[in-house]
Amino acid sequence: MERGYGMLTKSEILSQIAEDYPDRELVAAYLESKAQRSSKSYDTAKRAITGFLYDNKPIVEMTYNDLMQISRSINTTSLAKISKGAYWSTIRAYYQWALDRIREGGVNASNQLPLRVVFDETQRDADLEVQREEAIEVFDDDQLAHLDLKAKMLGFKYSVIESLLKHCGARCGEILTLHPGNVNLLERYWISGLVRDARKRGKVIYFFPAMLVPKLKQYLMTVETDWMFPGNSGEHLQVKSVIHTLGVMTHSFRKTLNTRRAKKGCPEEIRSLLLNQKPIGVNAASYTKLSLKEKRDLYDKWHPF
Repeated sequence: MERGYGMLTKSEILSQIAEDYPDRELVAAYLESKAQRSSKSYDTAKRAITGFLYDNKPIVEMTYNDLMQISRSINTTSLAKISKGAYWSTIRAYYQWALDRIREGGVNASNQLPLRVVFDETQRDADLEVQREEAIEVFDDDQLAHLDLKAKMLGFKYSVIESLLKHCGARCGEILTLHPGNVNLLERYWISGLVRDARKRGKVIYFFPAMLVPKLKQYLMTVETDWMFPGNSGEHLQVKSVIHTLGVMTHSFRKTLNTRRAKKGCPEEIRSLLLNQKPIGVNAASYTKLSLKEKRDLYDKWHPF
C-alpha cells in the first residue's frame, strides 16, 4: 500500500529539501503539520512556499521589496485569480507562523513587516485582489479555504456573512436583511427578513451547523441595530457591496453547497427543501410537511462541511 501524506515525518520531508535551502528546518516542520491534515494541504503549502516565497534569503532578511516581488511573481503566473489568492493566503499563514517561532527562539525579527501591509498594498494595485469570476460556479476546497481566510481578514461581520453563505446556502439578500431577533441559536435556524420571499412562500427558514453557534452568539452580542449586518447608511449592507468586497459571486456558495449535497447522495427533493426552492419530485409534498426538528435532522445528515 502506498504510504499516505499524513505519515510523512519531518526527517523525510527534510530529505527532499536541499541542505542550503533558507529556513529549511522551519519549512519542513510546517509542511509536516500540513501533511497530517491532508495531501491537498501539503501540496498547496509546498508549491506556495518553495515555489514563490524563498529566493536565497531567510525570512528575517526579507525586505518590503522582496515581499512585493513575491506577490508580483504570483500575480504573473497563469493561475486563476482565486488560486493566486489561495497561494498568497498560504504564504501569509506560513510567514506569520515562521516569524512567531523565530521570535520564540530569541531571534530579533522586529523589523519584519506584517504581510497584511503587503497584502493591502497588492490589493490597492489590483495584483492579488480576487476579482468577481462569473465562470466559477462551484468552489473547490482551496478556494473555500481562501475565502474563509479573506473574510476573517475583512473583520468579524464579513466572516459571519461568509459562514452563513457557505453553510446555509441562502441567497445573499436573504442573509443581509436578517434581523437579530430572527436567529434561534437553540434550534439552530434563522428566518429571512427579505419581505418579497415572505410574501411568496411564507417564512423562509435556513438551518446552520452546531459549530457556528458560538460564533453567531458572539457576533449577536456586538449588534446594536435592527439589522444584523448594518451598512454605513443605517440600512443593511447591500448585495453589490458584499460581492465587491469578497470578490466573488455570492450565489456560487449556494451552488457549491447544493452540488456537494448531491455528491453525498442527497435526494433532489431534500436539496430543494433545504435551499427553500420550489418543491420538485414525486415526494416533494411529503417533505414540506415535516416538523422543524425533522428538517433540521435532514440538514445535519446532508451537510457536506
